[in-house]
Amino acid sequence: MKKPQLVIDSIPDDKFITGHCSSCSDFSFRIEGNSLVNKTLARGLFDLHFKLVHLREDASQFAARIVREATAD
Repeated sequence: MKKPQLVIDSIPDDKFITGHCSSCSDFSFRIEGNSLVNKTLARGLFDLHFKLVHLREDASQFAARIVREATAD
């Protein structure tokens, strides 16, 4: 599976920034104003979405972490 990416749908001349996640349809946004501050905000929104939705620990990762923590000296 490919790593989810931020996809910007708006063009540079738009007066807003719209975008979505390349892997899921649950995340999309529209920010009024097309400035560097708003572009940074868009990246921050996507990074938070990525952390909350796409970086979840599955059962095998959880088991490996528990064993690793239990055997650490």
